[in-house]
Amino acid sequence: MAAPGGPLTAADLDGDGFTDLVVGAPGEDIGRARDVGLQTVVWGGTGGLATATTVGQGREKTRAGDFDGDGHLDLATAYQMRYGPFSRSGAAARTGPLVDLDVRVYAMEAGDVDGDGTTDPLVSRSDVVFGRSTAAGSGLVGVVRGTANGFAARATLIGQNTRGVPGAGESGDRFGTDVSVGDITGDGYADVVTGVPGEDLAGRTDAGTFAVLRGGSTGLSGTRIQVFSQNTAGVPGTAENDDRFGSRTAVVGGHVAVSAPEENSGSGAVWVFPGTASGVTATRSVSFGPRTLAAPVSGARFGAAFHR
Repeated sequence: MAAPGGPLTAADLDGDGFTDLVVGAPGEDIGRARDVGLQTVVWGGTGGLATATTVGQGREKTRAGDFDGDGHLDLATAYQMRYGPFSRSGAAARTGPLVDLDVRVYAMEAGDVDGDGTTDPLVSRSDVVFGRSTAAGSGLVGVVRGTANGFAARATLIGQNTRGVPGAGESGDRFGTDVSVGDITGDGYADVVTGVPGEDLAGRTDAGTFAVLRGGSTGLSGTRIQVFSQNTAGVPGTAENDDRFGSRTAVVGGHVAVSAPEENSGSGAVWVFPGTASGVTATRSVSFGPRTLAAPVSGARFGAAFHR
């Protein structure tokens, strides 16, 4: 049995000019092994989506990008790279590892954070990334820079204990809970937005924040990082216990969207922040919840999931 709701990735994997869909089925059973998971490509063509091919096993998310700069789209998971071009049989040109197979990655995205034309995979983990530990549940975000010669030898790891990052890593902060990537400033470098929904502030527990990490020619670093909460000047609302502001994030058209699904006793809310050449701004930021959309209010957990 396949569990519904597996992640989707859209990309032209075979180079025929039609978009294909990579569909994850994390609850798929294989033989007597339960919940092994499968990844399947549904191929696009003149008649739309038609034939499908299994390309691999696993429960983890899949992201597409040109991770080796050869002009062909590749597929990355937290544990394996499948390099294009792909055949309609699902065969990759070659495969290789991404990170330590013993490390469980919480979230994964992809973008060109250093502007070199090669896609860089970004991953996060609530307590361990690439075998390095932090305070339990404080969290890290890691980027593995892709180059024409393969992945860089070392990943860049950023957390709340990184020099220049506001705050300090504490148990339960969950820095890196949700990671989204996009060029917010219009400078040609992909920026990274990550939630910190377990952050305590102003005497409030799990009020939550989100952080904006700027991309640049050297990739990500701990400099120029912005952090926002509901107590930031210009942001609608007020930080309260258990809001978990920053639980979900998205970069859309130079804007940043974040959610707090536990806002107002579980009704939930979403905020949208404009991006500028100097970063994200709280000026003209807006928020809305289920009542705004004439939807059910109590327990709606509005914003609990974003489609990116």
